[in-house]
Amino acid sequence: MIKLLLILLFIVELYAADKIVMLGDSITYRTNWQMMLKNYNIQNMGINGDTVKDILNRADDVQPDAKKVFIMAGINDIAKGYSVKSIFAIYKQLVKKLQKKGLKVYIQSTLYTGNRIDPSYNKKVKRLNALLRKYARENDIRFIDLNRYLSRKGSLKRKYTNDEVHLNRYGYSLWVNVIKNYIK
Repeated sequence: MIKLLLILLFIVELYAADKIVMLGDSITYRTNWQMMLKNYNIQNMGINGDTVKDILNRADDVQPDAKKVFIMAGINDIAKGYSVKSIFAIYKQLVKKLQKKGLKVYIQSTLYTGNRIDPSYNKKVKRLNALLRKYARENDIRFIDLNRYLSRKGSLKRKYTNDEVHLNRYGYSLWVNVIKNYIK
């Protein structure tokens, strides 16, 4: 009976906690954020193949009871040949739309790809992240540089990926450790 009450208390506390949304593409989608961040109410809104425009188009799906939104996207746009300038313009629209809903937005760097992927991708990722960092700084938004931890010399470290784009369990564990302080 006591064990059941403790479980119920945990569930009540979890869902009484502020909802946190992880918003992005397949890189966001491919982990169980709720399991990785056990003491928080996490909603995974990553979708395979999404571009920043796709995410903008579904930004209304972010429920108003969410308090914080962590965005990580852009690599699918680059893979589809979109210009950094156009990706950045849509990204700004996305951030503004979420802020208008009263959400605290965290911009996470678009992840580099591994060495076996077209090197032009990482050049574009670097330019996009520079624009996102500057925009965040100018607009009092937290920019979280995931590449600082997951990459080396402008490329995703092989030990954090199995396919040169998506993270493996070690990459996700590191990502979680990086953002834990911002979730509190």
